[in-house]
Amino acid sequence: GSLTGITTGKVLNIVSERRQGYNMQSTSTSFVDIDNSDGSVWETSITPSATSSKVLIMVQLAFYVNSNSTEARGTWKLFQKIGSGNYSQVTQYGNQMGTYNYDGSGVAMGSTDTAISLITTNTTDAVTFKFQFASNGSNQCRWNDDGSDSNCTLMEIGA
Repeated sequence: GSLTGITTGKVLNIVSERRQGYNMQSTSTSFVDIDNSDGSVWETSITPSATSSKVLIMVQLAFYVNSNSTEARGTWKLFQKIGSGNYSQVTQYGNQMGTYNYDGSGVAMGSTDTAISLITTNTTDAVTFKFQFASNGSNQCRWNDDGSDSNCTLMEIGA
């Protein structure tokens, strides 16, 4: 059967983008954008149909960290912009994403980090999301290592 009389909580629009197989790496402790293979910033956008809509963002980022010492950790942040405006930070994830080796002989780890957030945008302009990452020390952080994929799915939820 079908649902009738429901006026809130409906999925009105879905946008999903997969960032495939491009291995981006950095040892920077300053945050850098996660890029596409052509060097452009990896962005995913959705245009809400009503100002009362919310955006559910579901992210799965494939990462790999390695170090010749004790710490192989990184951090990533989620940013959004409305229309042609400037990016602002939504939140920071994975303050200790990775691993630590207490004997100092070196360490490596590959995994995925997943996050889900419901965001109020109050707009019918395009809402664009991007990601930044940084190393927590001298270790190397890599995204989409060995052909792994990262995904970003945006859902407009009717209010």
